[in-house]
Amino acid sequence: MLYTQRRIIGATLSIVILSMIVLMYWTVSTTEADVPHADAFDPSVDSTAVVVFTATMYKGVDDLRMQLAIDLCSTAQKFHIRLVVVDGSPPDVQAVLGKHCRNLFTQKTQSRGGAIREAITHCLQLNPKPTILLWQEPEKVDLLRFHSSIAEPILNSKADIVMPRRSTHALSTYYPPEQYHSESFGNLLLDEYALRYIHNNVSLKDATPVDWLFGPFAFNVKLANHWLDYNGTHWNAQLVPIINALQVVDTTNRLQSVEVEYRHSAKQKAEETGSIAFTEKRLMQLRLLVADLKEAWVQSVK
Repeated sequence: MLYTQRRIIGATLSIVILSMIVLMYWTVSTTEADVPHADAFDPSVDSTAVVVFTATMYKGVDDLRMQLAIDLCSTAQKFHIRLVVVDGSPPDVQAVLGKHCRNLFTQKTQSRGGAIREAITHCLQLNPKPTILLWQEPEKVDLLRFHSSIAEPILNSKADIVMPRRSTHALSTYYPPEQYHSESFGNLLLDEYALRYIHNNVSLKDATPVDWLFGPFAFNVKLANHWLDYNGTHWNAQLVPIINALQVVDTTNRLQSVEVEYRHSAKQKAEETGSIAFTEKRLMQLRLLVADLKEAWVQSVK
C-alpha cells in the first residue's frame, strides 16, 4: 500500500514539474521572445543617421498590436533608436501610446498611405536630419535589432534602397502556416514580374530574391519624394515608390536585399494561426499588391 502511494505521489510530482517546465517555456516564447535582448543590438551605425518610422491605429488599449507597438517604442528609446510614429487611434488610446512614444504625431489623413507620407514628412523635419529612413510595421519589434545591418549598404554607398528579407527558417518557423505559404508564393510571383519588366537597373537581378511582402524597407532620404508624390492608400504606398525609384530613366538607384533572422511575435502567430479572418485578409492583400505592383512595372516601361 505504501509503495503504491509513493508511486502515485511520484507520478503527481512529475506531472507538476513537467507542467511548470511547459508553462515556463510558453511564457518565454510569448513574452520575452517578443522583445529583443540588449546583446542582440549592433551599435555600429550612428544612431542619428537612421530614423525608423511607422503608423498605428488601434480601437482599444487591449489590442495585442498596441501592446507590441508599446514594446517597439520602449525598445527604441532604450537603445537610442530614433522613432517617429503617426497614430490614428481615438484620443484615449493615443494618450496611452503617447506615454511610451517620444515622437508621436496625430494622423491627419484617412488612409495607411497617407499616414506613411505624414510620417516621412515628420522625419525630414527632425534635427539632426537623418540620412536613412526605415519603415517598419509597429508589431515587428524584433526588427529593431537589425536596423544597423539594413542601413549599412546605404551608408556605405552600396545601395539606395534596402529591403530586408526573412530567411526561409524565420518565415516558416515564426509565422502562421497560412501566411508562410501565401507570402512565399506572392514573393516568387512579384520577383518574376520585377525581372521581366526591369529595363534600366540590372542590379535588381543581383538583389533577388526580394521579400516584397515582408513590409519593411529603408531608403536614402534623397529618394523621399518617390513616396511623398505617390498617392497610394494601402500597402501599395510602401512598394510602388520603390518600383518608381528603380525605373527612373538615367538613374542608377540600386536595390539590395539583406537577409535577417527576424523573430515574429509568438503571441501574434498564435492569434492568427487557423483564423479565417486573417487568412482572408492575406488573400485580399495579395490580390491588391500583385495587381498594383504589376501595373507599376508595366507602366514604368511604356
